Amino acid sequence: MHEPAARAVTGNVIYNYFSHPCGYRVHLDLHGDRTRRDAPGPAGRYLMERGNRHEAAVFAGIRARDPEDWRAIEADPTLDREADIARRIEATLDAMREGVRFIFHGFLTTLPGEVVESRPGGEERESPLVFRGETDLLVRVEEPSAAFGAWSYQVGDVKSSRRARFAQKMQVAFYSWILERRQGVLPREGFVVTGEGRRERFELEECIWTLRHFLEEEIHEYARAEDVFYQIEPACGQCHWRSHCAARAADDDDLSLVPGMRRADKRTLLAAGIPSRGVLREQDDATLRALGRSFGRKLDGFRDLKQRASAQDFGRALVRQAPPAEPGARRPRTPDLFHHRGPLLLVASVPDFYDGQEAVVATALLRREGRRLEGSAGEDRLTFLRQDPDCERLHLFGQFLQHKDEIDRLLARRRERALPVFLDRRAAWRMRRNAESARHAQVLQRAERLVSDAVVLPEVVERHLYLPRAPQCALDLAAAVAAGPPPAGGVFAEGPLEAFLGAEEATAIRARIDALAADYGLDAEALRGPDEDLRAIWVKEWRAGGDEAWARLLEFELGREIAAGRSVLERLLEWVK
Repeated sequence: MHEPAARAVTGNVIYNYFSHPCGYRVHLDLHGDRTRRDAPGPAGRYLMERGNRHEAAVFAGIRARDPEDWRAIEADPTLDREADIARRIEATLDAMREGVRFIFHGFLTTLPGEVVESRPGGEERESPLVFRGETDLLVRVEEPSAAFGAWSYQVGDVKSSRRARFAQKMQVAFYSWILERRQGVLPREGFVVTGEGRRERFELEECIWTLRHFLEEEIHEYARAEDVFYQIEPACGQCHWRSHCAARAADDDDLSLVPGMRRADKRTLLAAGIPSRGVLREQDDATLRALGRSFGRKLDGFRDLKQRASAQDFGRALVRQAPPAEPGARRPRTPDLFHHRGPLLLVASVPDFYDGQEAVVATALLRREGRRLEGSAGEDRLTFLRQDPDCERLHLFGQFLQHKDEIDRLLARRRERALPVFLDRRAAWRMRRNAESARHAQVLQRAERLVSDAVVLPEVVERHLYLPRAPQCALDLAAAVAAGPPPAGGVFAEGPLEAFLGAEEATAIRARIDALAADYGLDAEALRGPDEDLRAIWVKEWRAGGDEAWARLLEFELGREIAAGRSVLERLLEWVK
């Protein structure tokens, strides 16, 4: 007999885990109360519907090219879920035995005794878990198999991303691993049909051993343990169990709620008998210093985490006292935001969420006037550089760096070297990655110059302030440090869309948002709020159709971020003497 459906491991479990590894999420997917899962937000629902439309278009194209040799294994809403799944499994096997070339939405499952659990010491035993899932595509290939004779099948998945990601490949590998048990041979390849309609193939050897280790060992640990280690992190915002975990963390007064608390820090504190924020705050400084040093941390040890927890109690940022320098220690030769007297080059960007590159980059050149920041030459200077929607995989930061005259002007205006300030941790990371991949020697030199001289605002703030929440970008920081409203006037005004674009253009953009909401069945009001998650929608719409309105909306979002970064910088310059 199969285990209950709630214990079935599906392709979604595999995809979610390899997108963001979290054993607790796996445990909840297998044992959690599904009624407590969060419904997708506006961006999630939009992207799911776009994916469904893309899949339907891919299937329509296949049917048009080969109208006689395909079969869809559709769900029957009149049947009980488990009975319908059993029917679809048999229908899929029948289609494979007949040698149907394309099978849409085929269902695969393991049988009792086919899944083993590896135990310490090399011991194996039959697993109580069932592995099953719905494939997007099963495609016949002319390679022999024990079950079907002269042919066998490969697995394909349809995704709206512009290139296959690791988690998507692992999902295909998971279905292929099950398929091997049904046809007697593991396919040599799998493929992902990308958002541009390309069939991106890959050898299963690339990921099958990683998958096997997870299926035979790790997943059983997560499924069996009643109290799997969990950690609240920024990536949790995309998880459908986020409210469940937030409620549990609040009930537990969990250590991971402390900004900057890493997994290793939490494990160390738990091992030392410090299970919660309350207990952490009760520890004396000497104990926390000694504990931190014993685990490789220096100076304050875990005292900084105690102060962050205190900042949460106060609900505001606390100025961090610099720890005493160690004897003989040298001051690191890194860019110094507080002693730099030249202009500051603020850099913000919105990524193309499906390609890992930038969709729009915004820069603002500001000059320090004491503790105030003013636009260069008395004017607010805000420059946007956009990705070309018709150019495939354009490295926008690379394009940014190729503008030699502009960069040199910004970095060496009037013989004063500008200090680049990235307003987002992730943007800085992407910049560094693109700098490493630059091929042109001059571009590489310019990239090294820019990256080595740059500072990342969230990192600078965390070195000087204890924050009540973990920041990722300037907008997060503005709330965390209570920076107040951004300076009024010019392009740095945060006000309504009309203040940035003008009444006519703002009205036209709102009309497009309303039409988009109606098209995808979304709440138009939810799409009008300032939410970073919505940027994925604007980028996708712009990339898909090249509509100028969405690009302007992205520029408005970056204008808000530049304004927030300016406010945070001024507050930081005021606090840190």
